Amino acid sequence: MNPDLRLYASNSSSCIAVRKSQEIGGDYLVVDKKLNEDSKASTYFLHVLCRGQADADCRYHVAFSELEDEELMQEVTVGEKKSGIAYHGIPIHFVFNSGSTCQKSVDNGDVDRLTISAWPRDATSTKHLTLLVRHNEKPTTSQGENLKATGGWFSGEVVSTTPQAGKFYITILKRHGLSPMPFVLSVTLPQTLQKLELGKPTFGVVNKDTMSFFKFYVGKQNTDIEVYLTKLDGDPDVSVSHADVNQHPTYLSSQWRSKHIGDDEIVITPSDPKRQLHPTGWFHVGVQGSSDATFSLVAFAETHYEKDQEQKGYVVEWTELYLGLPQALAAQPGRPANFLFYSQLVTPRLVVNVDALEGQKPDACVVDCGPDPHMCPWVSPYAANQTLAGKPSQSISSCHEGTLRGSRGDTQVMVSNPCSNCWYSILLTSALNRSRFRVQLGADGRAHPLVEGEPFKGHADAHDACSQLVYDLSASAAKARVRDNATLQLVMTTIYGEPTFKVKKDSDDKVLYSSRESGHDSWFLHVGQSK
Repeated sequence: MNPDLRLYASNSSSCIAVRKSQEIGGDYLVVDKKLNEDSKASTYFLHVLCRGQADADCRYHVAFSELEDEELMQEVTVGEKKSGIAYHGIPIHFVFNSGSTCQKSVDNGDVDRLTISAWPRDATSTKHLTLLVRHNEKPTTSQGENLKATGGWFSGEVVSTTPQAGKFYITILKRHGLSPMPFVLSVTLPQTLQKLELGKPTFGVVNKDTMSFFKFYVGKQNTDIEVYLTKLDGDPDVSVSHADVNQHPTYLSSQWRSKHIGDDEIVITPSDPKRQLHPTGWFHVGVQGSSDATFSLVAFAETHYEKDQEQKGYVVEWTELYLGLPQALAAQPGRPANFLFYSQLVTPRLVVNVDALEGQKPDACVVDCGPDPHMCPWVSPYAANQTLAGKPSQSISSCHEGTLRGSRGDTQVMVSNPCSNCWYSILLTSALNRSRFRVQLGADGRAHPLVEGEPFKGHADAHDACSQLVYDLSASAAKARVRDNATLQLVMTTIYGEPTFKVKKDSDDKVLYSSRESGHDSWFLHVGQSK
């Protein structure tokens, strides 16, 4: 069942319907000043209607909140990323001011599209965000004038439109479920330079044959610069140039570039002749996709540990991991890779997967830091001797939550009954040689979500563990679909190779279906049989 809303305005002489919303998932109506003036209402009535059979269950939650004044709305600018948390029944409002400069760029043909994106930080979430955008008016789900939103990555949504002078009002709603959902909102234009914070992954999307641009600042000349591009979908490539050479580097017009199938890496050492001409300052990054692609990008420009402890002390760079999002990085003797993860899950098991991309698989050490990330250890007991020499107090002699030894061919660390609302440090080291790897966090029973009507594109190697996908069919939705005699259909289409798939229900080991054909196959299930 899917409830809808109708709003009635009542005055001394009549009671009439003034607003309605029939959005799938979440509905949002606004009683504004103009409506009050036009209707002269003394009382408003809200009518909840449930579409479907009369005797079917219809559960819903109704919440009321005061509409924020415009000066209280969060302003978002081009290239900026706003983080927030979407709560059930509480709309979150933003405003983007598109000034005359933007309009002039459109008139000159310099800018063709404005892109507004919202996506959850939890890649395994099956709950949707709703992105409402309207030009010069506040959006609601009752108005057809909202700009069209399409499905984005990780259950998010994207609005792409022609820039216009004025204001774009943005509202984000949590469409399903009661648990809070952290999200990121971004506004970009072609040629927009987005600032990278060193050591912090930035998630992005690039359309076919277009570019996304980023920049970061290097203040020390005797440090390595490392740029890691982790592909989440598609096959993006990365290019780097100093700002004085090229502010918008492409693969053909950049100083450094990497174009591999899958993840890409660029390492610029102080001895590089091109680096010696421009040792410090702003470095610009271009990401290009030969097809539509999503990615994670992270840059480093500091050594993880300074050997001159008396003058510098220990300098550590932490990279935050998000559940379900892979991250490619490298570790070598004296240069560990340190990750932080904030656990908000109630789950029986947390899983840390590490795959070697080049060199030997690194060692991993997982430690529960408690509620304060500043208490997380810096140095793993498996670190190289030059890292352990004169080690700081934030070192440990044992890994409390679990270990992975690359020399033994271990593949993952299992953390049983992980704490909630606490931090974990994941320390990856390579004591003998340089190791480039990909690390990814998962939780027991969680996989990448499939969204009805939205294709999922993936990649699997012959010796990789099977990719796990999930489609969440709630009991109430299944009951409503049974009455409509609906059929659940899963279709696999091959881009290259000969993949196969299996279908299971929940955590049951029983296989409901195993594809008989490699390359292309489909599976059907009448929803009434899903019990």
